[in-house]
Amino acid sequence: MFKLFITLTNSFIIFSVSALFAQSPISPFLQGKNKKSFVVSYYGDSYNRFFLEKNANMKTFSNVTTTSISFFSTIGLSDHVDLQLNLPYVKAKGVVTKEIADNLGYTNEAKGIQDFSFFFKYNLKKFSFKKSTLQLLGASGLSFPLGNYKLNDQYESAVSIGSRSIQLNNLFVVNYKWHFGLFAIGTAGYSIKGNHVPDAAITEFKIGYAGNRVYFDVFAARQSSNKSEAGASALNESTFQLSNINYSRIGANIYVPIIKKVGVAAGYNKYISGLSKGIEGGYGALILNL
Repeated sequence: MFKLFITLTNSFIIFSVSALFAQSPISPFLQGKNKKSFVVSYYGDSYNRFFLEKNANMKTFSNVTTTSISFFSTIGLSDHVDLQLNLPYVKAKGVVTKEIADNLGYTNEAKGIQDFSFFFKYNLKKFSFKKSTLQLLGASGLSFPLGNYKLNDQYESAVSIGSRSIQLNNLFVVNYKWHFGLFAIGTAGYSIKGNHVPDAAITEFKIGYAGNRVYFDVFAARQSSNKSEAGASALNESTFQLSNINYSRIGANIYVPIIKKVGVAAGYNKYISGLSKGIEGGYGALILNL
C-alpha cells in the first residue's frame, strides 16, 4: 500500500494545474531514479467583473475567459533529484461591446505559447517512523517567456496571456505521510520576478489521501507581494501585472488510475481574496507514468 501511495501521488501532483493559475510550482514528492511522468492537461476559468479601473463604474469586459493546454514532464535523475518541465499554450478572450472596442481600441483576444519553466527538486532529509515518514524537499526553478506574445502597457492587457516576466523561484516543502494513505504537506518559498512584476512570497497547505483506487486532496494557497496594489497602479503597470500581487486561493484535486501506467485527473480552484477574487476554474488531465 505504501509503495502504491508514492506512485499515485507522483503520477498526479507533479504537473502544473494550469499555465496561469497553478497551485504550487512543484510536486511535493520525488519521482525516483529513471522514472518519468508525462502529462497533458486542459484548464479553463472565467472572470466576469473586469472594470477599466478598480473603482470605476464602466465595465470594460462583461466576461474574461482563459483556457490553456499544458505539456508537463517530470524525470527522475536519481532517487534524490528530479527535473520538472512545463510548457503551456494559453488563450484569453474578453467579451466586449462594439462601442468600447471601436472607441477605445481594445483587443479582446490573445493566444500563444506562454512561459517555459524548469525546476530541479531535491531531497534534503527523510525521517522514517513506525507508521509514517517525514520528508524535507528543496526546489529551485526558472521560468521565462518562450512565445512572442505581447504585453501592452494599458488596461487592454486584461486579455494578455502573461506578464513576460523572467521568474526565479526557490521553495521548501515539508511532507508528512502516514502509511495508510493520509498526508499533510506545507510549501513555502519566494519568487523573484522581472518586468515590473512584484516579487512575492508563496505558501500552500494541502491535506489528502492516496489509496490503491483513488487520490484526492484539498488545499489553500497564498501569494503575498512586497508591493501594494496602489503602488503598482501608480506606476501605470498593466492589469495582468496587478492581478499577480496578493491573493488567496482554495481548491481540490482528484486522480483515478484507469489502466497500468495511465490515469486521469480533475480539479477545481477559486480565488477568494485579492484583485483576482472571483476567478474560478477547473482542469482535466491525462497522465502517463513510465
